Formats: sequence, C-alpha cells, structure tokens
Amino acid sequence: MASDLESKLTSQPHAVKRAPDRLASSFHDASRALERLLIAQTRASGLGMLEFLVLLRVAESGGVTPGEIGRSLGLSTSTMTGLVDRLAGKGLVRRHPHATDGRLLLLRATPKGKSVHERSVAPILASVTREAAMASAAEATATAQFLARVVEPLNRQAAELQTVARPTAGRAAAPRRARWS
Repeated sequence: MASDLESKLTSQPHAVKRAPDRLASSFHDASRALERLLIAQTRASGLGMLEFLVLLRVAESGGVTPGEIGRSLGLSTSTMTGLVDRLAGKGLVRRHPHATDGRLLLLRATPKGKSVHERSVAPILASVTREAAMASAAEATATAQFLARVVEPLNRQAAELQTVARPTAGRAAAPRRARWS
C-alpha cells in the first residue's frame, strides 16, 4: 500500500517535475532576501560593502591575515591594504604581529568592530534559528543536505572565476601604446 505522499505524487506527476523548480526558486528568493538584508546592514553600519565583508571575516576569526581574506573574497593586495586602512582608521580592526611569521600581520576586530558584527549577524542567526526550530528532524536533515550540495558547487564556481584573469572594467583589453613615441 502506497503512502499518502506517494499516491499524491503518482496522481499528480506535474508536481514532481515542478518541485526542483520550486526548490531552486525558494533558494533564489532566500539568497535575494539575505542580499537585501546585508545591503541594508552595510548602509546602517556606515561602511562600504567590501569594508563590511572584510569586517565580518575579521570578526569571525581569532586573527586572520589580510592575504587570507583577500583570497577568500578575490581581492588584490592593494585593495585589501586600502580596506584595512579604512577599517583601522574607523577603529573597527587592529593590526597585530603574527606569532610565528614576522613578515605577516594578523587582523583582529576591536570591541567596536565586534559590536558592528554582532548587530549585523545576530538578527540573521536568530531568525534562521527560530525557523529551524520549527522544522522536523527530517526537514532539517533534508534542508542541510540540499544546502551542502548547493554550497559546494557555488564555492567551486567562485574559486574558478577568481583564477580567471579579466581586464579591468572600462579599459580596453588591447595593449596600450606608449605615450611618448
């Protein structure tokens, strides 16, 4: 004897075909909502988007090098230098000598930086935790498995794109001629 769910799916084959589309659409909607929230939090914090993302990475670690953050976000060393200078100037991060490699610096969030992080991340985690608490064990397991399967290829695609050299936007890809010939 088929379960109620099996009989519904068998009698409504179009529902089975549309389920992946609905799941993908729901994932897209969730990512857009998170994007809107991060943009709003960025504005509320008075930081630029890259400054905000770097601060989040610093605050979530016990100490991280600018190079590690730059690689994870696909940012150049010079971009990271400017971002760290601005965050340090705003009193959100501090540079510390690396314990074992004197050539490196570690970035750590200041109490002010940790406060910005907490105000930004805590509401997201609280909301997600509330919703997760209402899920059955089977729903939670299925959702976690789905997200793990989605996150892995997204991270792989991002890593591949970060290794591709692209010309700077607005500049011609052709080599430049010398100014004084």
